[in-house]
Amino acid sequence: MFEPYAYGLFPDSDEGRGDEVSANACLTIVGRMTGRFLDDDWFRTAGTLFPLP
Repeated sequence: MFEPYAYGLFPDSDEGRGDEVSANACLTIVGRMTGRFLDDDWFRTAGTLFPLP
């Protein structure tokens, strides 16, 4: 489901895939999915909550 948005974010090897790289990748994926950069305005804008199954 997230593969198209995660393209090019993770190193080919597990070496160098630390918490910082993973956190940055997750935030980048959210930005790619929503179509905008994650900035203060993004975090302050009210959004719609959807229940997860």
